[in-house]
Amino acid sequence: HVLRAFKEESVEHVEGSVNPIRDLEIISSELRKKDIELMKHKVTDMERKVVRANMKELEGTLEIAKRVLGDLSNGTDARYQNLTP
Repeated sequence: HVLRAFKEESVEHVEGSVNPIRDLEIISSELRKKDIELMKHKVTDMERKVVRANMKELEGTLEIAKRVLGDLSNGTDARYQNLTP
């Protein structure tokens, strides 16, 4: 991510002040929220396929997706998660 770490009066900052640490936390939080939304949809879709279409080959992927969703919901970005089966 690119963050601004300089003050320039002619360039307004959306939060009113320059604070790269806060800005990175905001960006990470927003991306995590979007990842949670995406993973909820993916998990629901895979659950339907496993149950309704009897696609048993998706069970392993579904379990990993559920772990990812749980970790995201607990505040851990996907890039920091252990995704080995």
